[in-house]
Amino acid sequence: MPLRVREAFPDPAAFPLVGWTEETLWQLDLPVEEVPDETFAWLLDLPIWRWHGRRFQLSVRDVGRLGGRRSPPW
Repeated sequence: MPLRVREAFPDPAAFPLVGWTEETLWQLDLPVEEVPDETFAWLLDLPIWRWHGRRFQLSVRDVGRLGGRRSPPW
């Protein structure tokens, strides 16, 4: 897994990645705040899909640029 993909996700030892549901998230005693969409734009550039059998080659933005001109990456 590329370092920039690994760094985008929390350390499972410090923040468990399983067991979360919409209900458990709403039960958290945290303030609700609005966040601009641009805050998450960087996620569109993470290479999370495989391309021609190689993992971590295409990002969401890459797939959008293909615009249906090629076969799907999977």
